[in-house]
Amino acid sequence: MPTGIGDTLYVRQLPQEETLDTLMTFLHTYGYRKVKGISIDTIKKLASIILEDNVFTYGKNFYKQTTGGAMGSSLSLTL
Repeated sequence: MPTGIGDTLYVRQLPQEETLDTLMTFLHTYGYRKVKGISIDTIKKLASIILEDNVFTYGKNFYKQTTGGAMGSSLSLTL
């Protein structure tokens, strides 16, 4: 991951697995089985893809983000 002045502007440092667990706990605690017709299992899979399979470029190199969520992502902002 790039280091420097701007790196913290683009990354929210959320522990990815803990974030998924917290999302699932919230949905189960408040009795959600579906959200707008989407099952809780599907929501977990989609959230996992967004958090764990995030790649970006810096210069001419590709990087996989292993901590946090993409800054500006609707999901990251919500969580």
